[in-house]
Amino acid sequence: MKLDQGILSKIEKMDINELEELFYSLGDYDQMPVGIDEFIESPEFLGNYFNGSMFPYWRKVLRDIYPSPFHSPYWCVSLRGSIGQGKSTIACAGVAYDLYLLLCMTRPQKTVGLIDSTKIVFAIFNVTLSLATDVVWDTLSQMFLNSPYFSRFIGPLGRKKRNEDTLFPKRIDFTMGSRIGHTLGKAVYEAILSEANFEVVQGQVYENFNSLLRRMSSRFMKKGGGVFGKIWIDSSESGKFSTVNKIVEQYKSDPGVLVLQNAIWDVKSHLYGNERFWVYSGSDVKPPEIIKPDHQYLVEEPENCIQVPKEHYKDFAADIDMALRDLAGKSTGSVYRLFKLKDKVKKAMRVTPLFPDSFELDFFNEGDQIIDHCLSVDYFKNPMNKNAPRYIHIDTALSGDRLGIAASFVRGMRERKYRDVHTFQEVTESVPEVVTEWAFGIEPSKGNQIPLFKLRAFFKWLREKGYPIALITTDGFQSAEMHQQLEMMHFKSALYSVDRTANPYIHMRSGVYEERHYMPSNLILEKEIENLEITPDSKKVDHPKFNFDNTKGSKDISDAVCG
Repeated sequence: MKLDQGILSKIEKMDINELEELFYSLGDYDQMPVGIDEFIESPEFLGNYFNGSMFPYWRKVLRDIYPSPFHSPYWCVSLRGSIGQGKSTIACAGVAYDLYLLLCMTRPQKTVGLIDSTKIVFAIFNVTLSLATDVVWDTLSQMFLNSPYFSRFIGPLGRKKRNEDTLFPKRIDFTMGSRIGHTLGKAVYEAILSEANFEVVQGQVYENFNSLLRRMSSRFMKKGGGVFGKIWIDSSESGKFSTVNKIVEQYKSDPGVLVLQNAIWDVKSHLYGNERFWVYSGSDVKPPEIIKPDHQYLVEEPENCIQVPKEHYKDFAADIDMALRDLAGKSTGSVYRLFKLKDKVKKAMRVTPLFPDSFELDFFNEGDQIIDHCLSVDYFKNPMNKNAPRYIHIDTALSGDRLGIAASFVRGMRERKYRDVHTFQEVTESVPEVVTEWAFGIEPSKGNQIPLFKLRAFFKWLREKGYPIALITTDGFQSAEMHQQLEMMHFKSALYSVDRTANPYIHMRSGVYEERHYMPSNLILEKEIENLEITPDSKKVDHPKFNFDNTKGSKDISDAVCG
């Protein structure tokens, strides 16, 4: 139907309220939908849930996403960046509002181009099915149960009412899953991909996103392009080659995609003072660092320099990589150096070595024992902190690889202060000062295996000298017999691997960066530490195939120290 010039002229003069009334009268609605501000504030909707606590930043974002109940310019909203800013909650509020807009329609299926009997589905995805239920659905169900409008539609605990086919009237339902197969055959109108960067299987989230988009486009395509519902991507920051970055790069030119990548102080600006310091966020070849206001990076690479509130200086000084990711919301490399602050590593290596960096141990020569390679045998008669229990870890090897072994003790405790990003309160905790007393590698003689039995002889010698061994751990490789023999010798032993998660190395890095972990001067150990790589999801630490200087990568001694 063509509108004559007179009608068009009248429409052009209408204010926003008059235009919304016009849309309402032309549409198929049971009730006039309220705007996003009233939806957030009114006790009838989400007012009881938020109770005035939504940050002003997010109020503005929601207004941009929903300028009118009858129009949203976005089909995809990516909420990423720092932890603790409320990304998941905002995504849930958006889903609740889109659900409400459907419920205001007389026949929502007809409006979005489906037959009346079709279920309209809202999908929640997380890395596991249990997380999809426990995290996102828990937030959404609390919103519904605290809202008089929504709670009258659903049963106790946010479940379907008895004898109801769908959770909400007008055949509108929710489903949870971790893979696209969990929504097979369902008309998914809207979806949340929560913690999208932390995928269990490589490509899982990317596959979910593209499959969802294809299905939504096939069922809910608008005239002229775009879809009726939305895909919400909620993720903390990880690597620059992460799934979310891949999706954003693919659709960055689409005006229907909104990407928000915030630092915690962008969202919670009212909690910070005006004082700032400069941080260089790093590049592929240069590590991040705290810089002075006149640093050359501000001229050469201004795009990689950020101003950070002074309230987070201790966080950045302690662990700049983690602070950049968790507080500034900055991407890093897909696999990046775990220890970027080489000066901190060098400073930590202040303990006088008791053994060579690494040495060959002959399998058959009984006269070639570990203690024969000690640089200061007399030390063990009166070691420092001689009453402190020693903890020994062995990174086991038989042939080909180097065996790593190290002994550490806790010298004392130190108070550390940091700011909790969720409560914004300054927290004080006690953390240990650790001394790695000795660390070295053992290499097999040519054509032979590493003589593990000589380790037991070494431990027996240490005990005879009064060296206080509290526990001996191994990484599990070929270690069952070792533990049996140690138990027979009345040593306490256990299996412990530093490869299952990155947490042991994360703790080790914090100790080095905070200058409370001291290690022996060992060039092999230093090279291993400086070349360690960690994936952006902090799940795995490994050595490169080749180091920066093209030597073969390894982490035998560093694993022993970390363990």
